[in-house]
Amino acid sequence: MSEEKKSLVTLLFEEKTLIEMLIDSGGEMDHEIEERINQLEVDVPRKIDGTCYMVDQLRATETKLKEQRDRYSKAVASCANAVEAFKRRLLFVMETSDKPELLGEERTIKTAKTPPALVIDENVELPEEYLKKEVVTTIDKAAIKEALKRGATIPGTRLEVKGTVRFGIRK
Repeated sequence: MSEEKKSLVTLLFEEKTLIEMLIDSGGEMDHEIEERINQLEVDVPRKIDGTCYMVDQLRATETKLKEQRDRYSKAVASCANAVEAFKRRLLFVMETSDKPELLGEERTIKTAKTPPALVIDENVELPEEYLKKEVVTTIDKAAIKEALKRGATIPGTRLEVKGTVRFGIRK
């Protein structure tokens, strides 16, 4: 497989394998190992730069797509609002002019009644029989985290440190 086709992970595993081969040989470096080390010294930095470039491109694309999502969400809401505004104006005109149906060349517009919708006036005291009580229990993660940091033992919880990678520019 050509070096250009190998992933960074593959190259790093090859590097690890070469180190193990050197250890197994007692530090003796034959021509093959020396050539592979020289090649990896060229290939690994190039692959690292290429990987960072791809991550940068993916982050830029992610940002662009999020911005587009936000614009599209606003456009969707605007369209929905415009449709509702059309419907309100048409209903008003059709009801005040006593025209329950409008006929176009291909399409029609008709008024219709919706199923009854519940309206509850503000500041009204409803009878107890129509009230539903809900108890919401939530986990206070911040309090648990602080308690664990102070050395507390809370069953089923733990603080976990995970590994990550950071991409930077070489100085």
